[in-house]
Amino acid sequence: MLPPPPSIPPWAMTIRTASSPKPSPVSMEAPMPLHDPQQAFTWHLREHMATAGMFKTTDLVEPLREAGVHLSREQVYRLVTSPPVRLNMEVLAALCQILHCTPNDLIHVRSAQRGVRETRRTGTSNSGASVGELRPIPARLRRPPSE
Repeated sequence: MLPPPPSIPPWAMTIRTASSPKPSPVSMEAPMPLHDPQQAFTWHLREHMATAGMFKTTDLVEPLREAGVHLSREQVYRLVTSPPVRLNMEVLAALCQILHCTPNDLIHVRSAQRGVRETRRTGTSNSGASVGELRPIPARLRRPPSE
């Protein structure tokens, strides 16, 4: 971590919340972009909120709380406005229950062609054979010479 600039006191470089007893350092790096064009999925939470008549991110806080998920206004804002990097299954289930949809409606996975790497050939003689044509080679057991 970079040393704090002289105008910011060192105690201001940590964030404490009620749920985290340990302070976490504040990053002085540039913020991450909200939407990564290389991302493998698209997040449709805002569209489903609009179809349910929820046009503000704070409209989702109370229904989530009633479903047993306690998120702050800021956490709900980030969840709605940017695709999540990690998503708790309880949160996903609560969102689907509130919006009367399925996880497939909220998350659209793009084609996996972009991230696929080509596999290397191992040099086996049956490199062109399909899996159904491959047969195991019987093992040859040799006993050590007896004395």
